[in-house]
Amino acid sequence: MIRINIDKLYRFEHKSEPLYIGFPLPKGTLTTTDSVNLYAGETRLPIQPKVTARYEDGSIKFLFLRFLADVPAYKGMTVDCALSGEAKGEIAPFNAVKISNTDNGLRIETGADNGLCVELKNGSDSIFEQVTAGGRTYGKDVFEGPVLNEKGQKGVYDLTTENWEIIENGPVCVIAAVKGTHTAADTDKKIRFEVRITAWAGKPWVETSYRIINSDDAPLHINTLRYELHLDNPEGARTCVANSNYETSYAVSENGEKIVKTIDADWIMKEANEHFCEVFHGTFFADVTGKKDGVTATIFQAHQNFPKALEADNDSIRIMLVPENAGEVIMQSGMAREQKFLLHFHDAEETLESLNDRSIVYQMPNRPYVSPEVMKESGVWPRIFADKTDFKVEQALISRGDGHCRAYGMLNFGDGYDSNYTAQGRGNG
Repeated sequence: MIRINIDKLYRFEHKSEPLYIGFPLPKGTLTTTDSVNLYAGETRLPIQPKVTARYEDGSIKFLFLRFLADVPAYKGMTVDCALSGEAKGEIAPFNAVKISNTDNGLRIETGADNGLCVELKNGSDSIFEQVTAGGRTYGKDVFEGPVLNEKGQKGVYDLTTENWEIIENGPVCVIAAVKGTHTAADTDKKIRFEVRITAWAGKPWVETSYRIINSDDAPLHINTLRYELHLDNPEGARTCVANSNYETSYAVSENGEKIVKTIDADWIMKEANEHFCEVFHGTFFADVTGKKDGVTATIFQAHQNFPKALEADNDSIRIMLVPENAGEVIMQSGMAREQKFLLHFHDAEETLESLNDRSIVYQMPNRPYVSPEVMKESGVWPRIFADKTDFKVEQALISRGDGHCRAYGMLNFGDGYDSNYTAQGRGNG
């Protein structure tokens, strides 16, 4: 039995929360995952096991587990992983996520109460072909992008996808992936991209992971990179853009007025955050809620991956992965960059506090972990485990980490500032 720990993080209980963990096993322990089960007390949990590495004798070296568990509010919990033996009791009830092939693509049904269903089409000029949620159908014309515009370019790049593939298929989580191309209308310059759509059992949200790859020989000077949702709210909508640093602040309009928020280098520098940006900063989401339903878009760790911007008005959400006039964003030949956002389809009664809670959990989900003894006893790692810890050494290592700015922005090439150097004026801002 291996004990899995989940620390106290949030003040709200999260039912059937998607969780995952990977850990090594001693050689010869297991050859299949058939007998692996997880228990929270007496409750047997839904799991989705996967082997990520094996020893030369065929036994499992690294085991990766996705699972669902009720994470309590204001306290941590433990889960026990049984590697062998007969399963005890029935699996806790849950609505499994399903992915299936269609005549021209894939269909994902999350099993959410609002009936969230995502249609993905091969060879399309859109990521989403159709989304159904809460009795409403969002057609292809709702989803635009990602739209790429290069500095000095007339117009924008055209987008085309190839064929969708199923990357992961299980009752807890499904992942679909597609490759595609941005093509410049005036020069036929081509920029590659890859997209992954991830959905979880019983959840009314899906994640879009977008990786742009400069496959051209010349540098790519990005002017704007955006994704838009064109929503039809003829009766008017509540619009909101929320940003947090320690606590979330909401800019809200009850009559559909446009709200815009930009996170760029100047804003980050003046935010005076007492911790560096690569530490958990908060959340950044836009929401448009009509009379019957709404959509929330959350950019994953926008502060750490600046520049970013969000816009919300009566009929649209604009996710600006690279906002206009946000400084130089230049991808050299061969560079690739992944960025992610969550689309949450909800009913009109869902509160901003509830939407904020899900958005924050997306930014910093619960991270289950096992004890160092499990790692040590697996025999996988070299001799890195100290028999005795020295507080002064640990403190010195932590200080080294805390004393260095690693907030590199979306390109991860040193475009974050050093607070002391900049404060002295020598960095010229």
